[in-house]
Amino acid sequence: MDKSKMLAEAINKAIDEIDPTLNYDEFADAVALVLTNEYGSHLSMSFVSKLLYYTEEVYGVQSNR
Repeated sequence: MDKSKMLAEAINKAIDEIDPTLNYDEFADAVALVLTNEYGSHLSMSFVSKLLYYTEEVYGVQSNR
């Protein structure tokens, strides 16, 4: 199993343990905190671009942008 899938499973497990009804606003807030604290705010636009690429091109989910 690749690192991305392992991390996704760990994140889902952590969410279920903390709050299985976590809404997307709270999830986005937590992701922003991790991104800023661990990677630096200067990478936020690169992160968003990569997120859109993966959801649209790789996983086939259309965004509302």
